[in-house]
Amino acid sequence: MSVAEDRHICVLVVDDHPMVREGLRSMLSTAANLHVVGEAGTAHEAVLQAKALQPDVVLLDLQLPDMDGLTALQQIKAVAPTARILIVTMHDHAAYISQAATAGAAGYVLKGARHHELLVAIQTVVVGGTVTVPFLLGQVQEHVVKAPKTSSPSTCRAALLSPIETELLGLLAEGLSNKDISVHMHWSLSTVKKYVQRLFDTLGVFDRTQAVAVAIRRGLIE
Repeated sequence: MSVAEDRHICVLVVDDHPMVREGLRSMLSTAANLHVVGEAGTAHEAVLQAKALQPDVVLLDLQLPDMDGLTALQQIKAVAPTARILIVTMHDHAAYISQAATAGAAGYVLKGARHHELLVAIQTVVVGGTVTVPFLLGQVQEHVVKAPKTSSPSTCRAALLSPIETELLGLLAEGLSNKDISVHMHWSLSTVKKYVQRLFDTLGVFDRTQAVAVAIRRGLIE
């Protein structure tokens, strides 16, 4: 990993949710050598950006409004053949993984992965390495590696967050400040800060933007 960590890595982020793109940008900013050089909300934009920017890595959501994600992957590879493409998705089915690998994906990252796992995945594919599913399926194999089943959004919500944390996450998504939350929840400011930090720890994030982005990806909020 030391080789990749010494490199200046340009990343293109492709997701149709602006908040998710902002969250990914925030996550990647924690690594000094990772630089988000472009963002796209549609497959068409992604192909244009990839052609113009020639990024080292593309983080590509499978669900885009104007095109099937795997078709988009192939078009991106056609205009930016040296780019390493990481599929970032909630789908963990073996068929999706096999199709992504066949289409030319360098890896397959589940949206439930924590931010440091995503950073490791990016650094790894840059040097041609692999990491085991569910965090990353590297380029490879003739046989299909079957990813473990994940819980449904409702199950994840029940298992991951308490009712209070779920409500707090919704308030953060609405943009309420700590002071606003203290009024809404009838808490002191210190209690709000404590619960917000506990929520960040549970989700494995550092700020509100990341918390909302991860929550959207895991189906914890709409």
